[in-house]
Amino acid sequence: MRHKELMETYYQGIHGGTLPLEAATYVEREADQRLYNFCRSSSNVAHVLAARQMGKSSLMVRVADRLQQNGNFCVQVNLQQLGLEQNGSPEQLYPSLLWEIEKSLQPRTAKDLRQRLNTFLDELPPDIAPGLKFREGLEFLLSEVVPESCQLVIFLDEIQHLISWNLQNNFLGFLKAIAGNPIFARVKFVVLGVARPADILTDPQFAFNAVYPIELTGLRGDCPQLLRGLEPVSQDPEAVLREILSWTGGKPFLTQLLCDVAVHELHHLPAEELPDQIEFLVKNHLFQDWRRNDRQSHFQEIERWFKNGYITIKERQKALKLYSSLLMQGRAEVFNDSPEQFSLVISGLAEKRDGMLVIANRIYEQVFDQTWITTTEEYLTSIQEEFMVSAKILNRDVYILIDQSASMDITDQGKDKTRWQLLAENVAGDVKNLMRDRNGRKVCDKVTLYLFSRDRSGKRFEIDEKSSIQRSIFDENFPDSNTYIAKTFEACFKEQEQSPKTEANKNGAFIIIYTDGMLDDRSIFEKKIRQLSENLPNEEVLKVVMIGVGDDVRSNPKPFLDLDFNLTQNKHNIFIFELADEMEDIIDTLDRQLSGKPEDQVPNWVKQNYPDWFAKYQDFQKTRKP
Repeated sequence: MRHKELMETYYQGIHGGTLPLEAATYVEREADQRLYNFCRSSSNVAHVLAARQMGKSSLMVRVADRLQQNGNFCVQVNLQQLGLEQNGSPEQLYPSLLWEIEKSLQPRTAKDLRQRLNTFLDELPPDIAPGLKFREGLEFLLSEVVPESCQLVIFLDEIQHLISWNLQNNFLGFLKAIAGNPIFARVKFVVLGVARPADILTDPQFAFNAVYPIELTGLRGDCPQLLRGLEPVSQDPEAVLREILSWTGGKPFLTQLLCDVAVHELHHLPAEELPDQIEFLVKNHLFQDWRRNDRQSHFQEIERWFKNGYITIKERQKALKLYSSLLMQGRAEVFNDSPEQFSLVISGLAEKRDGMLVIANRIYEQVFDQTWITTTEEYLTSIQEEFMVSAKILNRDVYILIDQSASMDITDQGKDKTRWQLLAENVAGDVKNLMRDRNGRKVCDKVTLYLFSRDRSGKRFEIDEKSSIQRSIFDENFPDSNTYIAKTFEACFKEQEQSPKTEANKNGAFIIIYTDGMLDDRSIFEKKIRQLSENLPNEEVLKVVMIGVGDDVRSNPKPFLDLDFNLTQNKHNIFIFELADEMEDIIDTLDRQLSGKPEDQVPNWVKQNYPDWFAKYQDFQKTRKP
């Protein structure tokens, strides 16, 4: 091969996308053998979840080719190319998948395979569920096409689209159903994409341990496939590659890109000049004006993940905060499987390395610097505010009921202030957030606050932006007696009912209750909630949120969850229980209660720690009449 041709064609990875099978620069990693071994094991499901341009598709193509050369059958489906609508449904997903599988198997069998498959499906009951119909069709194809001595491996790429269609639990439920079924022992599913493991399987009732995780790491150390192209750069191409890897951290695309740039711009360099010259190339071709010169949108895809990723704005903000901490401290932290750590890994900015979370490479440290972090944080805040302007939580009457019982004077373990003192800080922050101006609109202009303890209507306070909650309420009042709420709650709702309806409260009301123990008049309180529910036109007009504070509630929230479930069984579901220590902020909590999906109203800590309660809750919601 002539030198000019070598420079133009050798590093095919710079073109992005899947590397051709014949590409000389594909570097095998541990994941190649692990994925191949999985496909020949007894497990049914594996996932390869990693950031963009980490080589997932190239890995899939090569393992599939290797399997097929050994007589197995492989199907590769890109979910993005199925053509499903934005709000995909099981009725769209499963037939599309089945036809893609049939189309891939067609060349290896008789020409009338689809006709025979259609005939088989037509004989099934007409009201059969889409997932079950898919299973029956898959079993038909398996028996008709794949010999008993062979495996059928189905690769599903771009799995994050299942999340955007909200079909991940439905499909993973199907995979759980076939796991361990001897009929499907020869069928393997490999899902690949840009997603966190927890987002692929969010419903506890579908949780199972049969998913085989395959980590896709960066290039490390010896990469002989890349060395040939670097021969014109230096007599020691291995030294050139080491210097390049020191900048790219082994990111496949960036590594091939920098190798390609070096081949085109550097020739016969002495070893002592390598560090300075490679740094010059990095600055000139990657750092400088990176948005304009970004090859294959590599950097912009990372930025786009933070600006438009499928996870919530708050989750992206958490990941950004974690990245900022890693950048400022200049050191790794122990990888602990937290959502924000996985978010950062999936974004591409960080990776798990030897049990530690580290920034992926020196290039990212320069491109995604503190200035970029600040700009991105401001952007996320701005779109969060824009979202809030149109949210249903705006323009409300807001009432806060504070437990003034004697136990509020307790200092919990590890705290240096009493519950009463800590609650003063929490309430002040919540009120400030509720009255915050959001592009000219607010949740409320004022908050009405009641104290409750004895069997009587408690003290009432009116709070505006100028009020000092700490001084006027918490410093001048003290924990008192029992936990009676019914009469105070009744006074609060009567006030709301008689409140003149204006533009400022046109959307209804929120009643927020802070307590550190179960109510002494629980049965009366439940009765009042039920009465309210019966008389409301819909459940968006009023939301009652009870927030538990202190160690007593946190260590045993079951009575409150029981209360929550009891009050779910009303005409309208207007009540929810939350833990103060688990809340992101009051706005997020209130906004979640206005979600159209009942399961979204349940806090994540309940779903994770009390799956039986959540399953019971879901079962009841299925029976609720619209």
